[in-house]
Amino acid sequence: MTFSFNVKRSEINKKNLLRKSYFPIPPEAKKFLSPSKLVLTSGDVKKVAKRVTRGKRSILFKAEAIYDYIVENYQRDETIKGCGTGAVCKILKSKKGKCADIHSVFAALARSIGAHAKEIFGIRIPKGKSGDMTKAFHCRAEFYLPGSGWIPVDASDVSNT
Repeated sequence: MTFSFNVKRSEINKKNLLRKSYFPIPPEAKKFLSPSKLVLTSGDVKKVAKRVTRGKRSILFKAEAIYDYIVENYQRDETIKGCGTGAVCKILKSKKGKCADIHSVFAALARSIGAHAKEIFGIRIPKGKSGDMTKAFHCRAEFYLPGSGWIPVDASDVSNT
């Protein structure tokens, strides 16, 4: 069976992000502050998040610090099948994973310091006019910036060094 379809894509680029956090959080975003079975927000997760975001005052600056920490310290592990399991405690120690692993760490670190964050699963559209999408499953993250909405983050294409 073969499927074919036309896709229109465009870059998501939110400029002029608000740096103040006094806007109300919508009720639907509040659930993305709670821990889950794999995305924990206490213990080692909270310790790392506090260290990484020390001195950062706004949600935006904290999210940027977490993103930079992941990109500078984590490695993509090509031996992992698919997108990984998202087991934060394991990935926090090994600092290796695939997109679901890395973005689960982002979400856990962000949630533990009070930033609403979630993983988003979907398909990464191949470059060009055509491509094989059978291996294009991808995970990224979003954090909620009061006054600006959900901000996309993709820290999973980290260095393989």
